[in-house]
Amino acid sequence: NDDIQGTGSVVLAGFINGMKAQGTGLKDAKVVFFGAGSAACGVAIQLAGLLVSEGLSLEEARSQIYMFDQRGLLTTTRGDELPDYSRDFARSDGTPDMASLLEVINYVRPHALFGLSGAGPLFTQDIIEAMC
Repeated sequence: NDDIQGTGSVVLAGFINGMKAQGTGLKDAKVVFFGAGSAACGVAIQLAGLLVSEGLSLEEARSQIYMFDQRGLLTTTRGDELPDYSRDFARSDGTPDMASLLEVINYVRPHALFGLSGAGPLFTQDIIEAMC
């Protein structure tokens, strides 16, 4: 747990400064997580808390976060059983199921992409170009 909190602190510090650098308000930022394990979800919980402190409701904060794992975007319609720790971040807002990270980035147009997975390499040139 302390390593998740430590990782979250470092990620949030980078996120806050990254949003300042690009001129994006924290409560307006959309974030894609590559990885949806317990560590990634722990960081997503911390990020949601930050967004709540900026004036969003918890539901609004979670709606700014998109979690992607080896099976694709976490949604309530993708057909698999999600672990308890990731269910709060599964999309239930009509966002389509997507199996490709590039597809998610092109759909969401996120302000930040966090890599919290042991899988990869996945941040290929097309992913980086889509983020720019």
